[in-house]
Amino acid sequence: MSIRPFRDISRKITKEINVGEVKVGGKNPISVQSMTNTDTKDVKKTVNQINQISEAGADIVRVSCPDEDSTAALKEIVRHVSIPIVADIHFHYKRAMEAADNGAKCLRINPGNIGDVKKIKEVINAAKYNNCSIRIGVNAGSLERDILEKYKEPCPEALVESALRNIDIIENEDFFNFKVSVKSSDVFLSIAAYKQLSSKTNYPLHLGITEAGSFLPGSIKSSIGFGTLLLDGIGDTIRVSLSDDPVEEVKVGNEILKSLNLKNRGVKIISCPSCARQAFPVIDTVKILEDRLSHIKTPITLSIIGCVVNGPGEAAQTDIGITGGGKGTNMLYLNGVETEKLTSESIIAKVVKLVEKKAEEIEKKKLMLPSIKVKNLISKHSKLEKELSSGEIDKKNFAEKSKEYSELNEIIKEAKEYIEFEKNKDELEKIINDEKSENDIKDLAKLELENIIENNNNNENKIKLFLLPKDEADTKNAIIEIRAGTGGLEASLFASDLFKMYEKVSHKKKWLMEIINISKSDAGGLKEVIATIKGKNIYSSLKYESGVHRVQRVPDTETQGRVHTSAATVAVLPEAEEVDVKIEDKDLRIDVFRSSGPGGQSVNTTDSAVRITHLPTGIVVSQQDEKSQIRNKEKGLKILRSRIYEQERQKRDAERSQDRKSKIGTGDRSERIRTYNFPQGRVTDHRINLTLHKLEEFMQGEIFDEMIENLSIQAQQEKLSNLT
Repeated sequence: MSIRPFRDISRKITKEINVGEVKVGGKNPISVQSMTNTDTKDVKKTVNQINQISEAGADIVRVSCPDEDSTAALKEIVRHVSIPIVADIHFHYKRAMEAADNGAKCLRINPGNIGDVKKIKEVINAAKYNNCSIRIGVNAGSLERDILEKYKEPCPEALVESALRNIDIIENEDFFNFKVSVKSSDVFLSIAAYKQLSSKTNYPLHLGITEAGSFLPGSIKSSIGFGTLLLDGIGDTIRVSLSDDPVEEVKVGNEILKSLNLKNRGVKIISCPSCARQAFPVIDTVKILEDRLSHIKTPITLSIIGCVVNGPGEAAQTDIGITGGGKGTNMLYLNGVETEKLTSESIIAKVVKLVEKKAEEIEKKKLMLPSIKVKNLISKHSKLEKELSSGEIDKKNFAEKSKEYSELNEIIKEAKEYIEFEKNKDELEKIINDEKSENDIKDLAKLELENIIENNNNNENKIKLFLLPKDEADTKNAIIEIRAGTGGLEASLFASDLFKMYEKVSHKKKWLMEIINISKSDAGGLKEVIATIKGKNIYSSLKYESGVHRVQRVPDTETQGRVHTSAATVAVLPEAEEVDVKIEDKDLRIDVFRSSGPGGQSVNTTDSAVRITHLPTGIVVSQQDEKSQIRNKEKGLKILRSRIYEQERQKRDAERSQDRKSKIGTGDRSERIRTYNFPQGRVTDHRINLTLHKLEEFMQGEIFDEMIENLSIQAQQEKLSNLT
């Protein structure tokens, strides 16, 4: 319980979904949305407005897609904006499919309006394929006819029944990455509907009071509706609907969340309404400060009170405070402490300067390496030094501790200098600021200060890199599994092309590749291939390849020159040794069967194939490549061991970093990571938005390292940001 329990809001923990990189639901912050009011086909105007909406503090933006030209424009729009786009679709299922293919991260639809089950299935397949979420948008103004006939008019029960019906439609297609809204222009109706729906489903809820009106009445209606629901812990994302500039919707939405302590962003100004006691023009001062401080994203509290009645009390609870005083002697408070007197004319300039300075200090502190981490390194080094010199450690522990001590030795000098930096900096600044110091001494002190600041920055970077968590699997060999995905025979041909690419990379790097299992398609492609790759630090070089690889090209079988899209999945596993994973015989079920497919004289005429099921995890491996049942079992166990090892690693990593977001991804084979566009001669990695217009060279293994280096750098930067 907090020290002020009357401020506590117990949020309902709903299912977590993804809208692009924004997580909605679960324990994630409540996101703010808005919607563009430009003609979507006008790419320039739409992009400009989206960027203005984003700059104002929106997390997600919705864009209307009423026709094919609008969905086509999305492809260009998404390239120039940084926040995820929700495509607003009402009736035509093809618009939804086009929007998903062209970069929308969420589709706002009513499945009941889309049409028959076949059309809905096609929309959901497009959403699945493009890692796109869905918002079921129920609106009191467009309820299904049979529901309206049943209830005679829009009511909470009608909205909820429509929502649950649409939830069933989507769930029946095995799709669960969606949120729900039940909007009305009636505040009472909206509140009641959301409360009922929250009690019946665990999917995240998108709050909205639709057609709320112009700025003033719309803001008030939304504040009442949202405030009532949010105080009850209901709501995961919000959109204030105003007949006004969408930027104003974002501002109001953020202010609603800030007033409930559900969001910390920007300057929160506490100000009095002003009266005859005011010692300076409060209203004008606040308006100017709101404008001058709108660029600040760092959470800072500021009180502007016109007199001493409430001023000191409010200032005691804010970062910066101004209290009006007689004859222009207004008091400035910093962290609740009286600091200096200000004239009325100097208030605005002084406050702006102080807020900007404090924001800079806060942001800088966020990026700093916590000194406690560095002190722990020094303490650990000292402890190991004493233990190793004591002569009381057994041989096994001595070797382990010696290795750890040797690793710490690489960074101990930098760690000690880092801890001493602030003290040395303060001493030099005293000399520089001392009026009694001679100019020559001051110049030397300034030069020395520049040197130690540069040295400290270098030390900090070295220590951060040292502190990065090491991936124990990086030095291992790898098992790579490639499977044809959607796209029929063309997908199998692409799977074959991917395998040939990895073969060429292995050859150039002098890695040893050995096929464990291979299954060919009728077109000469590969349904599946599993191989081991051995060499130095193989897994660290290939681990970012796991995921869905998509190809866009004209297949050989296409007579009209149309570009087709198909896909293959790649899974890269660290090759586990017996010491890494202990498999008990009692945990295995081994079935033998006759090999299928083309083969030699005995490969498909004897019961040489094996199917191994690991009972505790449910992992199943089939192996039939060898004529010998024993050899197939050996190969199958090698794959099984690596799959169990990788499953355990991913589980551990998820527990360690469940609150962290990563662009690079988790190695999940369902994540779309890369597109190979042959007509345009480009390969694009979607995790880091890197496009190389050298597709032919990439497929030949010539520039593979360039892609891997960029992915490694991004992953390292993410780890560094998590470290601080």
